[in-house]
Amino acid sequence: PDSGWAMRNAQLRWPNDREPKTVPANASIKGEQFVHGSATPDIRFTIGDKQDFLVPFEATAKGSFPGPFALGWPAIANAQGYFLQAMGHRESTGEMIIWTSSEVQDTGWGLMTWLPNDFLRRMIAEKVVLPPDVTNCTVPKDVFAGVQGAMVQTIAYGEELNLVHPPRPADPKIAWEQIWTVKVRVKSTGMVPLGMGDGDADAGRNRGRVQSQQQTPTQ
Repeated sequence: PDSGWAMRNAQLRWPNDREPKTVPANASIKGEQFVHGSATPDIRFTIGDKQDFLVPFEATAKGSFPGPFALGWPAIANAQGYFLQAMGHRESTGEMIIWTSSEVQDTGWGLMTWLPNDFLRRMIAEKVVLPPDVTNCTVPKDVFAGVQGAMVQTIAYGEELNLVHPPRPADPKIAWEQIWTVKVRVKSTGMVPLGMGDGDADAGRNRGRVQSQQQTPTQ
């Protein structure tokens, strides 16, 4: 296809090896979108406020080993929930220590990525993911006792958008022949070290990322 797009398994990906330019930090993806290419039909759709880029997840960690550690972050507009996962290695025993912000036992494997809306709401209801009005949590004392260093990964989940053209017919007797589908996923991630004392540790920052997918169903 044109414009530097790379094709792999009938998917168009950007950035890619031929065109590695990334999205600017102050970019917005709100508004009318138009996708045109040799491998897809023309696709037009609108992205609203809830699917725009999220601001960076700027977490801070206060405290020193063996803890406790106070984690905090500014509220992220349009975030639907938050999840934090800390990992450290205890050399004396060879153990890998994992802590998460979940109120129930959950290592967080599979949660540090985009989550569908219904699944995200279920995780919030089950107290695995923090709701959007929570902006702090604490790693208890001695969780990382005997660990020289640990890192916290953070993620804020945006609201997923799913579109189909044409829309489902009101009459169920009419066959629904889909021409294209669009999925827009949004997240913001970051990292912050534990054990830097009571000063604000610099947070690793990633621009809120958007993933969009288009496909034509097989006939």
